Amino acid sequence: MRILLISNSGKPFLEHCKARIAEFLGPAKTVAFVTAANLHDEGAYYQRAREALEGPPPAGAEVEVLHLRWDADPVTTLEKAEALFMGGGNTYALLKRLQEGGLLEAIRARVRAGLPYV
Repeated sequence: MRILLISNSGKPFLEHCKARIAEFLGPAKTVAFVTAANLHDEGAYYQRAREALEGPPPAGAEVEVLHLRWDADPVTTLEKAEALFMGGGNTYALLKRLQEGGLLEAIRARVRAGLPYV
């Protein structure tokens, strides 16, 4: 398994770790960003991640960011991804929504098979 754990409290979104994320992702150019832990505006959260990650290094990780919505055909989005980025927020909402979207087993299988997980 390839897993990169980061924390972002108190800093501009992903500012301190963009280079490390780009290095970790390596050749992966399509990243599914999971917004299910966000209780407010999942669309705005996705846009924030997209803006932070899509630019070339050092400003970004030079990847295409897909919005993996737990309630809108998430398994198909996961299948298109070369990496997975699990956004933070409410852990209980995240678990509930991943269960409702049928994503827990799909994510587990892809990560065990080597899908990079941030």
